Amino acid sequence: MKQVLSIQSHVAFGYAGNRAATFPLQRLGLEVSVINTVQFSNHTGYGDFKGQILPADHILEVYSGIEAITSQPFDGILTGYLGSEETGDAVLNIVASARKRNPNLIYCCDPVMGDIDRGFFVKDKVPQFFKHKAMKAADILTPNHFEMEFLIGRKIKTEEDVKTALTELSSFSGANYILITSLILEDQPNEVIAVMLLGNKNFHKIEIPTIPFQIQPNGCGDMFAALFLGHILKGRTSEAALDLTTKAVSQVLQSTYKKDRREIDIIGAQEAFQIPKEASNKK
Repeated sequence: MKQVLSIQSHVAFGYAGNRAATFPLQRLGLEVSVINTVQFSNHTGYGDFKGQILPADHILEVYSGIEAITSQPFDGILTGYLGSEETGDAVLNIVASARKRNPNLIYCCDPVMGDIDRGFFVKDKVPQFFKHKAMKAADILTPNHFEMEFLIGRKIKTEEDVKTALTELSSFSGANYILITSLILEDQPNEVIAVMLLGNKNFHKIEIPTIPFQIQPNGCGDMFAALFLGHILKGRTSEAALDLTTKAVSQVLQSTYKKDRREIDIIGAQEAFQIPKEASNKK
């Protein structure tokens, strides 16, 4: 069974960070170990929250404890909300250590920094950490539209802009796959939102109908990155991984909307994570 280490935020209530990533990965049949970078009462989308950012030394200590009791190497590492630049440096140390055990390890970096509606919601030095350090170590990058614009230093308005940005980012990052989520473009219909992947020098775009949430639920990007990594670890092509991930996330969001939930309906819509029989043999 493939082994995944997920290092990102934890919320006691609701679904974001590790709470949005762990269960979908488990439903795909992956073994998941979890290290929390923060422990908050709830995700920051509510505005008010309680809790604290966990120190980098704590994260390294937890990882060292994992290494001490198992010889089973990790096949994949997933990171999201980090909390601080120091935490980011600790994460890269963990990735380097895990790669010594397994040179074929796949590191999926979701560079959680902000979004179009809210701007940046991380500490000042975290975006620079992603731009100058993390993405060079990553095998998979999954920025949203806002984060991609920061990483390349300019606006993305059209599909051609997206392709140019993906090509440019692939040239100076270490990533084999770069996936942009939550794309809102001038040359696509208003009623859709898009995702686009660059993998093996090919582009793959999927448009998804928008859902008229009064308040957009948090945690979708965390779930998306986890599922994409999970499907890659299961041996699927990047195109198949994107197709399956997009379908699953769409089903969860549709269920969330129908039930008028503030939190994504990960448990209620968990059948979305099962692999359709017709896709199970497609690699």
